Amino acid sequence: MHAIKKPLKAIKNNNEKSLFYCRSGARSSLIWGLASVIYLGEDLEKCILSINNSGYDASMLPSMVNFFKIN
Repeated sequence: MHAIKKPLKAIKNNNEKSLFYCRSGARSSLIWGLASVIYLGEDLEKCILSINNSGYDASMLPSMVNFFKIN
């Protein structure tokens, strides 16, 4: 959980663009979607569509958003 919260806080506290890297791009895309929904108020469905259209699986994003909004 800490491995996900740390990048989320970096996005929340940074008014500039951030670059996150993972070898496949899957984790980075989910962190982007999670931060976009939780901190930037972006629409969950639009983020899911964007991630899926980029070739990654966003099926776990709704569960992640619910979990991190509570915790």
